Amino acid sequence: MTQPCKACKEQIEQAATKCPRCQAYQHWYRNPRMVGWLWLPFLVFLFWTTGRVNDSPRFVDYKDKLIVSIVDENPAANGKARLLTARIGNRSDKTWKRPNFQIESLDGNDKVLSVEHISEYNVAVSPNSSALDTLSLRIVPAEPVAKRRVTLTEIDSNRF
Repeated sequence: MTQPCKACKEQIEQAATKCPRCQAYQHWYRNPRMVGWLWLPFLVFLFWTTGRVNDSPRFVDYKDKLIVSIVDENPAANGKARLLTARIGNRSDKTWKRPNFQIESLDGNDKVLSVEHISEYNVAVSPNSSALDTLSLRIVPAEPVAKRRVTLTEIDSNRF
């Protein structure tokens, strides 16, 4: 049984992988030149994950240029939850977004009463500027809180 060649339309055997007249491969994946192209997605992935292409800033490198301070603290109507307004200051030339906060509630002797972690997905801080964010605290310690300390644990760069 025969079939036409995909390149020159000459009748060739149906089981043939290569045309005897024009030397064209009948299936692209049988061509040895195409095997090299199959490695391309793997190489791109390899370079991307090893950091050769990924030159986005890391939080640990810019940690000292990102400052968090408490601006205001308001109790909620029910007296249990509290709203904490924090200012994120960015003294770097990079844009940062999606901060993760650690909030420590301290008593008068700076003893830690509770620790809470909050992730914010709607905040972005432009280069050399600051942004305000209102955090809702879910943990209310039984003992009175004298002050709170807010720190950044992670923040993403503007890579994506």
